[in-house]
Amino acid sequence: MEDIERIAVPFQYALVGKFSRGRPNMDDLRKFFHALDLTAEFSLGLLDRRHILIRLANEADYYRVWSRGVWSINKAPMRVFKWSIDFHVDREASIVPVWFALPKLPVHIFHKECLFSIVGCLGRPLCVDAATAKGSRPNVARVCVEVDLLKSLPSRVWIAFGERMGFWQPLIPKNLPKYCEHCFHQGHGVAECRIKNPGLKVSRSSQATAGTSDAPTGAATAATTQIETKVDKLKDGLVEDGEAMVGARAKRIPQGNADDLGRVEGVDTSGAEGQMSQAMVTSMENQTDRHKLSKAVGGSDPSPVEGGGDEDGCGEHG
Repeated sequence: MEDIERIAVPFQYALVGKFSRGRPNMDDLRKFFHALDLTAEFSLGLLDRRHILIRLANEADYYRVWSRGVWSINKAPMRVFKWSIDFHVDREASIVPVWFALPKLPVHIFHKECLFSIVGCLGRPLCVDAATAKGSRPNVARVCVEVDLLKSLPSRVWIAFGERMGFWQPLIPKNLPKYCEHCFHQGHGVAECRIKNPGLKVSRSSQATAGTSDAPTGAATAATTQIETKVDKLKDGLVEDGEAMVGARAKRIPQGNADDLGRVEGVDTSGAEGQMSQAMVTSMENQTDRHKLSKAVGGSDPSPVEGGGDEDGCGEHG
């Protein structure tokens, strides 16, 4: 084992980039890494059609590239994994860099050594962000830690200064991924693994198909029924919801010309049905007269106006 570790020393700052949605050509990848303005030399090599080996020369560049997690190169996302002697292109590593926030931490322990000691219960501390190092954001400290997704992580740690009163310090991770021990991939657990549980994919597809097929049918049926009911009521000349409907093709009759009702296209004033239609038109005209009289004397229209309210209270106020 010691011999294996010794021959692996040249790869201590090696990372693996994985492209799951298409990989740019190697020339474009080299141009991208040159544009990062790294502090030392680097080299890129192709492992397979999805993976590239990224060899860096120092710790600073190594942490910078790895702690980012995901890079976008020519609109193609590249996830970055730690290389180790156990790495294989068919298995994603369970060792990942995770940023942890330490809110309300006393400002006098924003020192790097103090912070590394606090987060040591999570894994191997890697670095702090620039704002933490400068102390320009005193409300929260951020530390990047190398953690193993196969291990449980504490959510807080007890901090005490000698015999003084101590406190519980929250350790809040940002974007902590799940890890599947069955397919050795990040992003889901064993319970959500579609390789171990092929029925999950079938059931989800069935639910999606059922949902898309039932909803339009029900909506179409309801809409058709509503339209048919409306047409029937228009034909019968019924009054509903305070709206007068005088035949399917009735036109507005000028005020004071109720005698012209018989000349409205499609309306017959003879018989009971015609008298009912004439009564409805007269009722509408009377309502119009009362509305005009109310405005003339400075009153307000008592009838509600559709859409006139503002339920959220977000309207403009003078």
